[in-house]
Amino acid sequence: LYRAGKKGSTVEDLKKAAWYADYAWKTVEIVSVEAMELIDLIAEHRSGNIADAMRFIYEDHWAMVEQRIEAEIARLESEAADD
Repeated sequence: LYRAGKKGSTVEDLKKAAWYADYAWKTVEIVSVEAMELIDLIAEHRSGNIADAMRFIYEDHWAMVEQRIEAEIARLESEAADD
């Protein structure tokens, strides 16, 4: 989520992030307190679905992380279709 769009396609990066969120949910991933605090700080500088997804990581709600990422992918694909 942090690097989405920095190297290439934002949508591709977000699809990877959604896959990892699903994997984290299925494997009961535990995020360290230190990492959660950093994610929360980064989320303050993001907006919309990405900020929401980061906050859900902070709250350890992986299903919601995946949902917000997928919502952002849908939004970006819709914008691309409109162009």
